[in-house]
Amino acid sequence: MSYSPSRTNILVFPIGLVSTAIFVYLLWKWQLFGDMFINTYYTVMSLYGWINWTQSKKNTAIKNSKIISTLLVSSKMSR
Repeated sequence: MSYSPSRTNILVFPIGLVSTAIFVYLLWKWQLFGDMFINTYYTVMSLYGWINWTQSKKNTAIKNSKIISTLLVSSKMSR
């Protein structure tokens, strides 16, 4: 049996976002900054994966650099 992205469930992405966002908050409260930063990375990559997956379903290409630069700019603005 082969693994196909078209067979995956879209709910994986929002559940992953919520899970890692909760852990980012908890790890920040517990001052475990190394773990917090890696979970922040997982949150951003989950958002990127969700966007990329939905765009590939519509058969349109997404520029990786545009998404990453948008995420970086938005993270800088939130500081």
